[in-house]
Amino acid sequence: MNPHIDPREPAWAIWMQTHPIANSIIFALVIVTIIVLIRWLMSMKAWPYHPRGAVGFLVDEAARLGAIFIPWLFLGSFFKYYIYDLHPELNTAQTWGMFAVAAIVIRMVLRRLPFIKAMARHIDAARAAEHAARGN
Repeated sequence: MNPHIDPREPAWAIWMQTHPIANSIIFALVIVTIIVLIRWLMSMKAWPYHPRGAVGFLVDEAARLGAIFIPWLFLGSFFKYYIYDLHPELNTAQTWGMFAVAAIVIRMVLRRLPFIKAMARHIDAARAAEHAARGN
């Protein structure tokens, strides 16, 4: 057992101290889920105009944002593990700057994948049809 951990602490606190990478993954997954649900609920009026209805809208929204953010999340988690646990000497501003640039480029490339573009077109078409139906 880690000598810096007090065994009298609650189990969740001990787990958080011993699994920092897992905590970042869980936290980021929760944030992505909240973003997807908010975007889905904000587009409630466009659900009938989606080819597969509300569930299809949710699936497209989750897959579109998930395909963009989830690889980014895992890349960041593995990068943290590599830097913090294996090579702490690389914990410099230049290393983190290169990681940030790489993460932005990866996100831009993932947005251009054909299936992501198709899902975005479904979502945008449903929103446009809803706006046209309202007369805006």
